[in-house]
Amino acid sequence: MGGTKRVPLATYRLQFNRRFGFNDARRLLPYLHHLGIDTIYASPIFRARPGSQHGYDIVDPNDLNPDLGSERDFELLTEAVRERGMGWVQDIVPNHMAFHHDNHMLMGIFRLGGFSRFSEYFDIDRGHPDELFRYRLMAPFLERPYKECLERGDFKIHLGEDGLYVTYKHHAFTMQEQDYMRLFASYPGDKGRRDEQGPRWQDPQMKILASAIMEIAMRPYDPRRFKAGQVSEEAATIWRLYRESDVVRGFIDEKLESLKPDVLDKLLSIQRFRLTPWKEAAEVINYRRFFDVSSLICLATHKPGVFDATHGLVTELVEAGAITGLRIDHIDGLRLPESYLLQLRERLGEIYIIVEKVLAGGEQLRWWSVEGTTGYDFLNAVNGVFCRRDSAKAFESVYREFTGCESDPRDLLYEKKKLVMNANLKPELDNLARWFAEALEDTAWKEIVDELPPAERLREALVETLAELPVYRTYMSPANQSWHDGVPLAEAIGRAETRNPHLAAELRLLTTAMMAAPRLTGRLAPGRDSLGFAMTLQQYTGAVMAKGFEDTFLYVYNRLISLNEVGGDPIRFGSSLADFHAFNLARGASHPHSMSATSTHDTKRGEDARARINVLSEIPGEWEEHIKHWAGINASKKTRKNGEEIPDRNDEYFLYQTLIGSYPFGDDLAAYRYRIARYVRKAAREAKVHTYWGDPDTSYEDGYAAFAESILTPGADSGFLADFLPFQRRIAHYGVFNSLSQTLIKICAPGVPDFYQGAELWNLNLVDPDNRGPVDYGARVRMLDAITKDIARDPADAALKCQADIPGGRIKLFLIHKALAARKANPYLLEKGTYTELRTDGEFAEHVIAFARAHKGAYAICVVPRFLTGIVSEVDFPFGREVWGDTTVMLPDGPSRRWTDAITGQPVMGTDAIHIGDLLRLFPVSLLMEDNE
Repeated sequence: MGGTKRVPLATYRLQFNRRFGFNDARRLLPYLHHLGIDTIYASPIFRARPGSQHGYDIVDPNDLNPDLGSERDFELLTEAVRERGMGWVQDIVPNHMAFHHDNHMLMGIFRLGGFSRFSEYFDIDRGHPDELFRYRLMAPFLERPYKECLERGDFKIHLGEDGLYVTYKHHAFTMQEQDYMRLFASYPGDKGRRDEQGPRWQDPQMKILASAIMEIAMRPYDPRRFKAGQVSEEAATIWRLYRESDVVRGFIDEKLESLKPDVLDKLLSIQRFRLTPWKEAAEVINYRRFFDVSSLICLATHKPGVFDATHGLVTELVEAGAITGLRIDHIDGLRLPESYLLQLRERLGEIYIIVEKVLAGGEQLRWWSVEGTTGYDFLNAVNGVFCRRDSAKAFESVYREFTGCESDPRDLLYEKKKLVMNANLKPELDNLARWFAEALEDTAWKEIVDELPPAERLREALVETLAELPVYRTYMSPANQSWHDGVPLAEAIGRAETRNPHLAAELRLLTTAMMAAPRLTGRLAPGRDSLGFAMTLQQYTGAVMAKGFEDTFLYVYNRLISLNEVGGDPIRFGSSLADFHAFNLARGASHPHSMSATSTHDTKRGEDARARINVLSEIPGEWEEHIKHWAGINASKKTRKNGEEIPDRNDEYFLYQTLIGSYPFGDDLAAYRYRIARYVRKAAREAKVHTYWGDPDTSYEDGYAAFAESILTPGADSGFLADFLPFQRRIAHYGVFNSLSQTLIKICAPGVPDFYQGAELWNLNLVDPDNRGPVDYGARVRMLDAITKDIARDPADAALKCQADIPGGRIKLFLIHKALAARKANPYLLEKGTYTELRTDGEFAEHVIAFARAHKGAYAICVVPRFLTGIVSEVDFPFGREVWGDTTVMLPDGPSRRWTDAITGQPVMGTDAIHIGDLLRLFPVSLLMEDNE
């Protein structure tokens, strides 16, 4: 059943939203196909919250998002994709949905409670110790205390197609069906007055209304009474009467508008949700969230019925051939990732499947039934080889001296993970500690402990352990009892005990609980036994890493921020060439069809911004001179609060690197100042040192933003720009070569090259929302058309011509187009070919990365430069023997071959070795394809 596997040649990520819908994508297809892309890689296209900018806040996974266009628009798009022989990889979200009125599954629970067929579909803690939240879902969206909102009249009850619901600002929550009787018959506050005996009730429509209300109140629950499991026939009748009868509508509106606060309070107090201020979610929560985002409620995907209820449309689209592959969002959030993937594979057949899985701490992708990951492992592997490792000590010295930051980065990461557990993720941690204690009360533990430790010490043991865990999660389960999966956790517990010997007993209990849980049978309520605790803990650890490492540590430890990336290791200053080749060899052997990304919608900065910042690793001395000079020039533009500078030196250091990486080639500087001002506010909040999302310090944020805008404003006192711009332009020049090198590596190394929307030109964007803005595709279409015409006349001349437009990015677009054409012409060679490191010799051997791909006697050779600041000037290109001297690349062993450079179209002669200067004569990188003519 299902589709057949279609491995993409190259994917292109499209971010669908109101500004870019199905029709926009259809108009873009000729350009993408011409560029060399054969597969659309789409952000979620399913019904999301109205106005969603990203699509991950889904309200109905079995319906298309109307914000993106009609069903017919989607059909026309998928037909156009198939007509061009292209594929479609679809991003799906099995972990969570939006906490929103349009989420009919969730609203069904509010309406019917345990009678709803969706009652077990969400990860809700129905045994919460706080009676206010036991059997009632917390709805933490109020801006003020509940009583204050009630007195202000912020709550309103309405009648709609889906029944009764209460609104608060733009939020809405479905009420119980029994509330028809409470509101419209003898509802509290009538004081015995029976309005239903008046003349109005003699109206035939009012009599039907009364009958429907009585049926709801008196008849027992019967699933057949509910349309699609949601609205009963009687409720549907009431809605019809409301729309068609002026008398009924007048009566209902009068009742709803005349509700007094005390009556409304009584009605709200018996709902299956409890409205609370959003800040309360920092202390207590009774449902699993996506990280700390209360507006995203997690699904219990492992429970019966949930998979079928949430994968209907995607199954139809796969079977219809509209979708040829899937990207599984946040696989680590699922309780049983491996079981989910097996179920998905069984349902959909051998289609292309990748997972959003961040590999950390030397972790390898598990042998799941998938083609690979979304490519953060590749991103960091290729990025690392453009960071000069022998500058580590010098850069550390520069960073410490400028900022005064003396903390060991490992200790800093440990502290930041503890910070988010005790702040952002505190209520989840408290729940885990409680479940840990409950698990230990299970009779299965009686023989292990005589007396349970205090709850606060169990909580401390959890914090200390998870702060030491080097990976996003472990995968122990009843189906997977490999001790190998417990190694990272056991090592973390060991490190925690070294730091905290006073917790030795509690940590040993945690070890036993986690390691033995899959083998034990608990006797408590389902999910609250030893196994339930172990499984829930593993779902929590990914959030700790994401919030503690990605969204905190990466904004605080700023030694070289090009290394501060999702899945990266900024503590390690770059990667060796040997490690890079070993990575590619392993990837080619285990997951040759894994994605190779260099920019995504979640990266901290665009690929070309990282490429520039990496250049700094080559010149730590010059970098130090400039930042000291800039700090002196800009000191007067800082503000102070309580004697402290705004921004502090660490944030200032972060800003200078950001400007080096993201400063535009020639765009509107006013727009750039706005982007940077907005960005530094977000960066400061993520760092959680002076301000954070839960309690913003706007004075620090305003001061930081004002500082950034001030130093970027030209004028009589713009001494900073006078010194910064020449230095930045020099860095940008070398960054171009890094960018081209990593682009060609991505296309030629094992894996499926993935291109983020717009990144075929320079991608100098910063983290979202900066990287989710509109893309000027018109300019790209015109540029590619011009490139194509130039190539048709003379490929070599076209290669030279595009170098005259470095600021416009034409050179990068040219490279992608030519390299993808070579990949398309030799699909098996660059998809399935073996990977071989090629030796380089000579004066600048370490400045060259070279490897070969081989398949059935055919070869392709990729040769790219790096570390060019010491080789060519800031106005020159790395061309010819006068630059490269005696540096050569050794060719694969075998018979003599004739080669053609796929980028320039030029023949290249060589038997055993080729001079780099001969390869790099017309273009900064080279892709040699065997000439069989």
